[in-house]
Amino acid sequence: MSTSICCSPQRIVGGDVEAVVEAVEQVPTHQLPVVFVSEENEERLTELAAELDTLDRPFVGALVPGVIFESSLSYEDVIVLGIAGEPYLIEGLGEGEYSLDSLPDPAELGGGTFLLLVDGLCRHTGSFLRSFYARYGTGPLYCGTGVGSLKSGPGPCLIAPGRVVGGAAIAIHIPQSVTLGVGHGFERVMGPVIATDVDGNAIQQLNWRPAFDVYREAIEPALGEKLSIENLMERSRRYTFGLERTGDEDVVRDLIATREDGALIAVVDIPSNAILHILEGKPDRLIAAAEEAAVACSHDGDTPQQHLLFDCLTRVELLGDRFNAEAAAVRRGVGAENSPRPLVGVLSVGEISSIGDRYLEFLNKTAVVVSIPVGSDDE
Repeated sequence: MSTSICCSPQRIVGGDVEAVVEAVEQVPTHQLPVVFVSEENEERLTELAAELDTLDRPFVGALVPGVIFESSLSYEDVIVLGIAGEPYLIEGLGEGEYSLDSLPDPAELGGGTFLLLVDGLCRHTGSFLRSFYARYGTGPLYCGTGVGSLKSGPGPCLIAPGRVVGGAAIAIHIPQSVTLGVGHGFERVMGPVIATDVDGNAIQQLNWRPAFDVYREAIEPALGEKLSIENLMERSRRYTFGLERTGDEDVVRDLIATREDGALIAVVDIPSNAILHILEGKPDRLIAAAEEAAVACSHDGDTPQQHLLFDCLTRVELLGDRFNAEAAAVRRGVGAENSPRPLVGVLSVGEISSIGDRYLEFLNKTAVVVSIPVGSDDE
């Protein structure tokens, strides 16, 4: 019997539905096909799900901003990966009315790893992940990605047999443990400040002053231009907030919008009275941090590994034409240049990872590198 955990991934250039179905058919039957669909193929998502339903086998899939294959980035291609794991679909994240009752009993889980695909555009994504961690704690490891399209906004972004849904999550339990590396490379330029007035993901006041005023005053001198509520997001891409974590690097909290009243809108909820720092990201440091994360996933010895990269969309936009340098650094860090298996990954709407051997974190503007032991194909 085959004991392989992860088959070699396939890239379908352009995302042709028939070619994707053929690639899914080639995934070994003891593995779960996982399909990552770039957002330029969003209109084909329902058609693809219907065609996959005809195969009479489990599968899952997600709409993502883009996919990574080796050192190249595409907004049109599809990646098909096979993983020996059990999938669970959790719905109701959009309304905050989800249940974890269908998930395995923590006492019977036996460790391993959860690969999580979560609608990254739901307001309740953060609370879902907290609930998920409260259920399983430090027993398993966690990794994964926020999915969806920032281009088209909230909508159906996950597929499973008979389902095309949004406001949901797919949890894939892999019996084996993976190796994780996490890094962002952003550095503090101002702070600490206290989030003295927040409403979910809206930061309304910092240090009892309008949040926009505090943020603007901190970064205007470096930008050398005046900022307004209207141009803040476009002009200040290399700046963001960091949520202070004792004993660890700050957790980046990406800003996605401003309000007329001066509130700053983050991707996920900000805790009341959270300690924040304003961070700056410089390409050289971002690339170095991604390589450091990859080195943490490198393996010496004879155990083959499949390497995955979950890389934030806004981080990639900040890197611009230097993304290829970051992807090459990750490949170098994990040793993929000497591996027959390609580095694959997705552009994410938030990244998911265990932090050390402790908590589960929803990250922004961060590179998460995952090494999955491949196992054996012996029969």
